[in-house]
Amino acid sequence: MKKYIALLRGVNIGGKNKISMVQLKTIFEEFGFKEVKTYLNSGNVIFSSNEDNMESLTKHIEMMIKNKFNLDKKERRVVLQKKNNDKFIGKIVKKDYNNELEKVLEKKYFNEDVKSILLNILYKIETAYKDYKKVKQDTETKDEYIEKIIDIIKNECEEIKLVKPYSEESKIIGNKTFLVEKNKKRIICYNVERKLLYCISKISKQEEIVKNNYFLVNKTLSNLINTGNNINTVEPLRDFNGYSWTTIPREIESIEHNLIYQNLIILVGNKFLNNWIYNKEFVMDYMELFREKMEEIYSKKVAKDIIENLEKISILLEVKFDAKSKKEFLTIKSEIEKKIGELEDNKKFVESITLEKKRLTNEIKKIDETINDKNMIQEEYNNRNEKLPLKEKIFSIRILSKIMTEEREEKIEELEKLNELLNPQKFVKHKQELEKKEKVLKILESKNIQSDIEKLKLKLQKITKY
Repeated sequence: MKKYIALLRGVNIGGKNKISMVQLKTIFEEFGFKEVKTYLNSGNVIFSSNEDNMESLTKHIEMMIKNKFNLDKKERRVVLQKKNNDKFIGKIVKKDYNNELEKVLEKKYFNEDVKSILLNILYKIETAYKDYKKVKQDTETKDEYIEKIIDIIKNECEEIKLVKPYSEESKIIGNKTFLVEKNKKRIICYNVERKLLYCISKISKQEEIVKNNYFLVNKTLSNLINTGNNINTVEPLRDFNGYSWTTIPREIESIEHNLIYQNLIILVGNKFLNNWIYNKEFVMDYMELFREKMEEIYSKKVAKDIIENLEKISILLEVKFDAKSKKEFLTIKSEIEKKIGELEDNKKFVESITLEKKRLTNEIKKIDETINDKNMIQEEYNNRNEKLPLKEKIFSIRILSKIMTEEREEKIEELEKLNELLNPQKFVKHKQELEKKEKVLKILESKNIQSDIEKLKLKLQKITKY
């Protein structure tokens, strides 16, 4: 039995003459060929056959393709080679990610157009990544990149649907060009390779990668880093001219996000950022690790400037792309200013703390009395359920007891924090933290958001060259 390579010319190029590599492999096997392997989405097939006559074998394959895929003669040209070019063969089969992806897709209930576009994405990544790597020196290897994409498709994508603009199906995604539903492991997207790859990257990440104790920027900084990373993921599919990639406007990405992300790569490296982004369980506080890393490389002052800059620019970017967020931030700013004002009058501050402690103590006492009295907890059960919608109703008194115990613990924690504030050192630290937040939020007074974003970008770039 002899080894052959069938090179199908003119297929899967520029969206024309599309042939599913999954189907192609199946057809070769159905016609009795052995050890069939496809390579990328290019129409390259490696197989074994007892046939010696290459001319006859070529005509046989061309006819087989014509019957199955309805292609004209000029569109189904096959170039057949014997497996005597070990160097060429070795290059083809060295990393057969196409075959790996095909195996994944065989177990998925995706439409053939979805499978085809995914294989085409893989083909373009394989062919373009060498040039991409030349420009983006500090990034993951091609193998790491491809393996990650395949792994996401395998484990985190249960449904992928391609829709046409203005079609009935597209109404579900509204004004956007895609929809990513992580809980359903579902992607609905326009038939655009860049968009689909963006969605695949997006579905694999948690929304917030910054801990809640950084409440001022936990959402904004998470969005900044995630979006910057998503743009990087899509970059190998852009039109490369030898020096750069074309920047195509998208409804959620901005060049600012990616430029800041590139600065972060310079600062801490691609590996650190990837670990941060995929840190799903918050096992580590990466904000703290980032600060420590900056202090090691530069100094405490420079590290402080870097983090403050990141916080400011993340807030401005959020405000720029989401008008509602500005109102929310202004409310937070007003509350912080009020608290700082209260701290200026020590006597008034102590009085307010005392009153708050008294309130919490009474509430804790009331919870204890209710939990330990059958009539009182029954009454509480009835009162709460009366106000709640059906889907949120408490199903038993036992569950209510658990809820109230958790409420009690939260109030005790609040009480402990208030006690800490009466400690002079804790008081000073608390005031400093509030003043720090106020300083960051002063950026909201900006009259020209875009201008301030540019200034902060330049400042950050100068810091990275420190």
